[in-house]
Amino acid sequence: RITAAGSVGGKALKGQAAVASAADGSRSLQDLDLTLGVARAQGQVTLAPSGLMTGRMALLAPDLSDLSALALAEMSGALNATLTLDTDAGRQRIALKADATRLAAPGTRLERGDIDITTTDPAHSVTLSGRAVLRGYESQGVRMERGTLTAAAVGAGATDLKLDGVVEGTTVAAAGRFTAQPRAYGLRLDTLRLAKAPTTLALSAPATFTYADGAVSVDRLALASGGGSAVLQGRIGDQINLSLDARNLPLALASLAVPTQGVTGTLSGTAQLSGPVTAPSGRYSLTVARASQPDLQRSGVGPLDLKADGAFADGRVTIRSTLTGPALSGVTLNGSAPLGDGALDLAIKGQVSLGIANAVLAVSGARAAGNAVIDATVRGTPSSPSAGGTVRISGGRYDDALNGVTLTNIDATLTGTDRSVTLSSLSARTLNGGSVTGRGSVNLDPAAGFPGQGEITLQNAGLITSDLMRLVVDGRLTLGGALATRPSVSGRIEVRNLDINIPDRLTSSGAQLNVRHVNVAPGRGPTLPRAAKARTARTARAQGPMVASLDLTISA
Repeated sequence: RITAAGSVGGKALKGQAAVASAADGSRSLQDLDLTLGVARAQGQVTLAPSGLMTGRMALLAPDLSDLSALALAEMSGALNATLTLDTDAGRQRIALKADATRLAAPGTRLERGDIDITTTDPAHSVTLSGRAVLRGYESQGVRMERGTLTAAAVGAGATDLKLDGVVEGTTVAAAGRFTAQPRAYGLRLDTLRLAKAPTTLALSAPATFTYADGAVSVDRLALASGGGSAVLQGRIGDQINLSLDARNLPLALASLAVPTQGVTGTLSGTAQLSGPVTAPSGRYSLTVARASQPDLQRSGVGPLDLKADGAFADGRVTIRSTLTGPALSGVTLNGSAPLGDGALDLAIKGQVSLGIANAVLAVSGARAAGNAVIDATVRGTPSSPSAGGTVRISGGRYDDALNGVTLTNIDATLTGTDRSVTLSSLSARTLNGGSVTGRGSVNLDPAAGFPGQGEITLQNAGLITSDLMRLVVDGRLTLGGALATRPSVSGRIEVRNLDINIPDRLTSSGAQLNVRHVNVAPGRGPTLPRAAKARTARTARAQGPMVASLDLTISA
């Protein structure tokens, strides 16, 4: 007889059990009664010489946190479970009944679970019968609102399975037959349907999956959605031999896995892989047509077309691709990447219209035009990539009609690495024929507030030209310090011309002016709360994340 007493993780431990051997060679664990905190396990099990077991074990755990120290992980919730072991015609049978409420463990949560499953002959021709129901299951950020698995034994080594559930808002329904032999397992998938209005993905015809000799074989997994189709077949083990053929699959299928709205376009492609699974060889091709999404459409970027092809060889994959769209011209991504460890060798080139920023600028009434030519590289490793290259802007224009700011003939050259961005040159013209030039650099160090330095030169620059104001200046400004948190601005500005026109009356669309009453006479109470609010706002702004240091000389 075995007895135990003590504490684990501050919870009282108490238990007893008896171990016995019989003359027929059977061994048994009897009268098990173990408590840890409020959790209690009871039962007895007998192991026969044939290897078959009989008995019953029960766990009652109204508060799983008492078992956290034993499991070396924080747990909570309630779990009741009963495991019954018996035999059926010389075969092992195991029945599990369990119910769980509000379970929580690192990375996993379950609101409610009920299981009543019986398996027969698990070591050979396994069959299953019963049902498992889960609600509110979440693991690694993926949530299953509900799921029900139903199993029905239909003969030795054969079980009909049915699955119904909702995962991340996607309805899942599947049915098939599982078969088991001593060294081989099979699953014939008869039906499969994934749906999240208005998108569906369904099985076109029954598909068969077989596991034997350490390899998985797929006999024609054919799926259909929105007039498109995909077929996967082949074998994966120490060696791989797979083929995939996709035709006009709607990109809206992404909504079945991740939250997306209004994604349009289609995907087509082929892929063939063969050889050792650690270093396969083969080829692939991919075509994405008319890909878009509401935000891309509004910004003028979409729809996009992508064509790519490449090969798998020597542990690497090559890519040769072209991306086209309303705001893109000749954008390519070429090079290679490792399938495991190794170095990236990718080059990105092409021309992008600056008009893609207009959707964002439209909020302030501004617009941009011109082109940016990109010549960039990606080096390093997949876990630590290193980007670099050059962006050249030419023929640029910026209009802010609301504030009367217009810059034309914008030309600039930016050179970047994974550690810094350098503005080698910047030049622009103002409407009156003046000029704005500049240069500078910034280190990509967020912890240091993006330290950098720069210079801006203004020559007869008409910075503001509107019905209300005309401002023309000369000057030279220097920027430095932590540009995101503690920038410094110094220099000299000479005002050559400043005209302010005060209209007889403001239009109804004019912005409301924030007027502050100073030198308030005693008794003028109604203005004091507003003044207090203004002081509070100024204090909050002063304590914000950015404080600029100014050292400017302005002459007129």
